[in-house]
Amino acid sequence: MVVKYVSKRFRDIARGADVHALDDLSCAIADREFAAILGPSQCGKSTLLNIVAGFEASSRGAVLLDGRPVMRPGSDRGVVFQEYALFPWLSVAQNLEFGLRHQPLDSGQRRRRVRQYVELVGLRGFEHASPKNLGRDETTGGPVARPGGRS
Repeated sequence: MVVKYVSKRFRDIARGADVHALDDLSCAIADREFAAILGPSQCGKSTLLNIVAGFEASSRGAVLLDGRPVMRPGSDRGVVFQEYALFPWLSVAQNLEFGLRHQPLDSGQRRRRVRQYVELVGLRGFEHASPKNLGRDETTGGPVARPGGRS
């Protein structure tokens, strides 16, 4: 992924002021590389993540994934939200399988991946539990394992 000269400006109606959330930010993250975004409150971290995810457009610049511009959300990226985003009407396994349904996998391949993800995030024994029956520590695993549905 390449972020090239990304800027984001918007009007804060409540304060009656223009906000410069990002200004000419550039970076590159290689395939399978882990990156962290650190900074104080209100410095533009979430704005950048929303642009990278395709949830909002930059005012200037571009985000490229595999050489193609990111224009909208896609299954080639995953987002772990600050608030846990499990579907309460689905079991843990069904939540983990959700993203896999958008991949070219048959049901057997999806089940195997779900088992891998359950092991990865330490939820063995909770596969058929409802998210509302899990403690806060357990609910962090589902959203972390679900994005993209890829290994």
